[in-house]
Amino acid sequence: MALHPLAASSRKVWRNALAEFGGVDARYAGRARAISALTMLCSGPRILESIRFGRRIEATQILQDPVFIIGFYRSGTTFLHQLLASDPHLGSASTLHVIFPDLSLGSGLLRSVLRTQVGGPRGVDRVVQTTDLPEDDEPALANLTTCAFHHGLYFPRSLLLAHRRYVMFEGVGEAAVESWKDSYFHFVKKLTFCSSGRRLVLKNPPHAARIPILREMFPDARFIYIHRDPYSLHPSLMHWLEWQLRSRGLQEVDLGEAQTAMMRIYEEVTRKYLKDRDSIPDRRLCEVSFEELEADPLGVAKTIYESLSLELGPETRAGLEQHRRTVDGYQKNEYRVDPDSLMRVREHWGWAAEEWGYEPPDLAARPVTPADASHTKVPGATDEGR
Repeated sequence: MALHPLAASSRKVWRNALAEFGGVDARYAGRARAISALTMLCSGPRILESIRFGRRIEATQILQDPVFIIGFYRSGTTFLHQLLASDPHLGSASTLHVIFPDLSLGSGLLRSVLRTQVGGPRGVDRVVQTTDLPEDDEPALANLTTCAFHHGLYFPRSLLLAHRRYVMFEGVGEAAVESWKDSYFHFVKKLTFCSSGRRLVLKNPPHAARIPILREMFPDARFIYIHRDPYSLHPSLMHWLEWQLRSRGLQEVDLGEAQTAMMRIYEEVTRKYLKDRDSIPDRRLCEVSFEELEADPLGVAKTIYESLSLELGPETRAGLEQHRRTVDGYQKNEYRVDPDSLMRVREHWGWAAEEWGYEPPDLAARPVTPADASHTKVPGATDEGR
């Protein structure tokens, strides 16, 4: 996507992000100027949308708390999200909602602009992307407030800072927590309005560390945690990270340092999830694996619906089956595991592999990659499991 996600943020959010996360490096001045220009151009339509729809959104009631997909990045969250969002009785955040969170209603022009930026396979993998497909809602938060993890991807020297402050909520006051809650609750109300009151199924990997706050906001929420073999997750996650930094970054950063930071983020988010999951009531949490989802998506969907007491009627079954047919033949990216990476995963994530019963790969039976670029300077700092 050529359009930087922050181009649809407000001027206030853009200015505050620059101040909080260290500004833009000289080589990205062009990106910054484009963002500044577009935030100004969006000011008028943003005001008009608020005038036209603000009261109706504010009056919207969330009668059914959302279903949250909370597995870590590259764990199969997109695959699962698109599958469940094919249920006609569920709503979701589309790419349009995420990129233009406060500009997405009644704007045919914006939809046309976004269509020129989105279409075909995603740059990081081969998953097809359109304006109407369900999308991770963390980028929407980054356009609504500085209290969002994705600012750490845009300003990668603050990757750990953004994570600690706005995923773990460490070292921030109650005002920051309340600001995050207000921004997210309003976004969920708007999505509910756009979905004609249907229950929402939302995907947001950092939410795995926000369970207590989400349960405070949505007491009857359902959670689906999807995990993936850490030894397979690692190369996919590192590829995704490098792609994010190259395509969205506004600062130069050492890739090895960014990779180390992301490994720590995975560990902290996953440990926080394991600590908090026992607080979730019965029939409100379902854990699944990417490997099971890949092998039998409809079987996993049935398990989720039964575990979370969601209705699996004929229309839902038909929607799920139709989506399954559309992804038949998809081939995810393949990554090779080199001995150094294997040792890093075993050292830092071995406990996660043991938690879900994953074994280290047999390197003797697999090709080995050349030495990785762990200390490459990335301008701007890469399959999901889809």
